[in-house]
Amino acid sequence: RVTVRFFGKLQEVAGCREELLVLEGAETTAEGLRRRILQEHPLLQGETFHLALRGRALQGTIQEGEKVSLHPLYSGDEGMKREILFGS
Repeated sequence: RVTVRFFGKLQEVAGCREELLVLEGAETTAEGLRRRILQEHPLLQGETFHLALRGRALQGTIQEGEKVSLHPLYSGDEGMKREILFGS
């Protein structure tokens, strides 16, 4: 299980501040988690966001009990690495 926390506009679109998800297999990667979040919250389709873990860009595998933050893309974030940016 991992906790996903939604921030800014994404919190309003998702309709919650945080959610507990049980991840399996490929869902434990940044791309897998992105797909799972969009499956759970289809209204987030088309939103641009990045995933963070412990204040840093989410990379590698997500471990049991971790807290992942979902942040909207703000002005000045253009330099974020492509692997963690999702959306249109």
